[in-house]
Amino acid sequence: MKTTIKTLHNKIFIFLLIAWLCAASAMQFKVLAQVEPATPSDGSAVSLGTVTQQQKLLANDGAVSDAFGWSVSASGNLMVIGSPLADVNGKTNQGAAYVYAKTNGVWTLQTKLTADEGSANAQFGFTVAIDGDTIVIGARTTAPSNKGAAYVFVRSNAAWIQQAKLLGTDTVNHDRFGEAVAINGNTIIVGAVLHDPSGTPDTNKGAAYVFIRENATWTQQAKLTASTPQDYAFFGSSVAIDANTILIGAPESSRDIRVGAAYVFTRTGTVWTEQAKLMADDSTYQDDFGFSLSVSGDTAVVGALGSMVAGTSFAGAAYIFTRSNDDWAQQAKLTADAADIGANNNFGWAVSLKNDALAIGAYSTRVDGKLQQGTAYLFKRNGALWEPQARLTANDGLALDYFGSSVALNNDEMLIGTPQKSPSGANTQQPGAVYVFALTPADSQTPQIQSVQVKGKKLLVTGVNFESPTEIYVNGERQKKTANDIDNPTTLVIAAKSGRWIAPGQTVMIQVKNTASGKVSSEIMYTRPLE
Repeated sequence: MKTTIKTLHNKIFIFLLIAWLCAASAMQFKVLAQVEPATPSDGSAVSLGTVTQQQKLLANDGAVSDAFGWSVSASGNLMVIGSPLADVNGKTNQGAAYVYAKTNGVWTLQTKLTADEGSANAQFGFTVAIDGDTIVIGARTTAPSNKGAAYVFVRSNAAWIQQAKLLGTDTVNHDRFGEAVAINGNTIIVGAVLHDPSGTPDTNKGAAYVFIRENATWTQQAKLTASTPQDYAFFGSSVAIDANTILIGAPESSRDIRVGAAYVFTRTGTVWTEQAKLMADDSTYQDDFGFSLSVSGDTAVVGALGSMVAGTSFAGAAYIFTRSNDDWAQQAKLTADAADIGANNNFGWAVSLKNDALAIGAYSTRVDGKLQQGTAYLFKRNGALWEPQARLTANDGLALDYFGSSVALNNDEMLIGTPQKSPSGANTQQPGAVYVFALTPADSQTPQIQSVQVKGKKLLVTGVNFESPTEIYVNGERQKKTANDIDNPTTLVIAAKSGRWIAPGQTVMIQVKNTASGKVSSEIMYTRPLE
């Protein structure tokens, strides 16, 4: 199992902090949860099944501008969410991370993690990664002077304890060690984006450190740098690992034009060597290629949030590379839907690759006129082609939510961070949220819900594979006066009077059942919009 985390460099983080202070105070709810099928460029139809929003996770003690959801990672039935600007015991922006466990398909908070000796402005939780019962958390600006650190926690039964605090053997002030973290089994990689390998101060070449665990002890195995280090390349801004392959981003490589690069390292025994330097075949000025990345087996994806698309600056793109023997070659360039291509949308801000599925975040996309509400995309590999499956937005999306700031794939789920989301439905408070979407494989018999709407007294459920008669269940209770739509019996079922029992702002669980076959859909969460 592998875990991948994307990360952000400092000036963009500062931009977001400024933007958070300007959040709008009066916005309207979206009418329906939106999971729109994406269309391939040739217009053909593709099908993963359905993608449905299941849960919205909030911190139980969230406060204004905590940035809950800035980072997210999951492994099986465990999830960790970073909240790097949370105040802890009076220490401003010390940061925290929240661990959730899934039982019977529902994610619930298990514990809140903080550093044993946390300091103000440490930004603990800026990056997070989990594999099995081990979590690693980056705190890139710990005292003294933004030296940074990474913290390892392990689970014993339901309790999480800090096992180690990681630092490079030559880590110094201002290195920002912990800018990026990733874990695979007993191996952890940590990026130190401002480290100066030559010892020359303020060159910001960057480095990444590999740690291994034997018994319960973590030791540094290697320090990785680019074969041709460049000033201000920010090598280590993003890191990913799968088995004996590590991928490291240097998004401002070739500083004068900020083209960017990603470096592949492989391990033989205990020795790590650089295998390849990846670059886009159409790289241009300010691409920031390598800003985000992920690796799974012999496939790597690299985000280039500044890529120009169709003449539009900073529309963003993601590039797929595959390995044959020891050679890497570019396989594809992915972009947003044509309708979503816009200046500064930053498609590729976050990426997560798992086998043949790929999630991509575009936090700055305008949605229905709402500035920087954000979107996320799901792609699926079919042979050598990557086919778009869905375009995702929050069912309660607002301007300046930054939905898609972080993404993670976990088994049959896609997790999307929204670090500016307000739980009240108005952007007056923004502690953040994480949305959980269920990925349901195509099935010709199982009903699958795609959207829910209250219209007057009626509750309308749309989807696929409905077989008349279809029943609707709300919070486990079968609804009366339910019937399939006469004109669309396989895609629309209506409960004639159930809508009046769901109050504006109320959240319920919806499920449908085909009476004859007994097949039931997955439960989805529906929040009725405020009116």
